[in-house]
Amino acid sequence: KGFDRTKLINYLQKEDISKIVSTYKFREEIGGYSHRASLDAIKRNDFNLNIPRYVDTYVEEKSIDAKKLVSKHKSISEEIKKVTKEIEETYKELNIENDLFR
Repeated sequence: KGFDRTKLINYLQKEDISKIVSTYKFREEIGGYSHRASLDAIKRNDFNLNIPRYVDTYVEEKSIDAKKLVSKHKSISEEIKKVTKEIEETYKELNIENDLFR
């Protein structure tokens, strides 16, 4: 985001300020962060310099494959049961009492 968010005020950190200065100084164009607008583009926007007119900061959320997620959950649950059983058997072989698995 480029700042620390609090309830009332957002604070720029030193590294955020450095990035802003460097981006401006070297006229860098960074997707979702900066854009070098032409005078024609500024005119087309009625000289409105609001950042969202020139920089798209929208980040598309990852889509979640529910079937894959359920399958992975089942697989992990089965693996946990398997490992738990192996641990219980090892405790029995070593004659160790353990209430953890009861």
